[in-house]
Amino acid sequence: MPWQRLKRETVLDSPWLRVFRDTYRLPTGNQLDDYYVVERAAFVVVVAGDADSVVLVRQYRPATDKFYWSLPAGYIGNGETPEQSAVRELREETGLCVTDARVLTTMDPLPGYLKSSACVVRCFSSSLTLQVQDFDEIAEARVFTWAQTLEMIRTGEIVEMQAVAALLFARHCE
Repeated sequence: MPWQRLKRETVLDSPWLRVFRDTYRLPTGNQLDDYYVVERAAFVVVVAGDADSVVLVRQYRPATDKFYWSLPAGYIGNGETPEQSAVRELREETGLCVTDARVLTTMDPLPGYLKSSACVVRCFSSSLTLQVQDFDEIAEARVFTWAQTLEMIRTGEIVEMQAVAALLFARHCE
């Protein structure tokens, strides 16, 4: 039996996200107050490269005050398809131009409190010459072999959950 929402209050409403404070009745009959839900736009996570390589970006994440190796990613713009967003984000973050983009899967990151869809998009390119376009967002972009990338996941060099999930899905489920 699902939880029954009894009340919803908007705590924050911005162009980037909304935060709700919900009250639920649980299947046991107990009431849960102060359950917070964050809602934000759908986004793409881009697995780009060729058959042997993948493009990673290194970027700073303010919430943890750390740099992470990750994948190019960004919000899906109004009127854009996930494929169009992936091509745009890849070009903005790495300078890589691709025309072959396809959605591999859609995931729900952190569905316990986050309402947002992540579309994993695979992009292939015959040329992997990179040039970071947005140094405010991206510190570095590099091409790694799949073997290097999987080792980085294993050793904890890639720990951003959406990147790990997208990389493993692209490598093993494509």
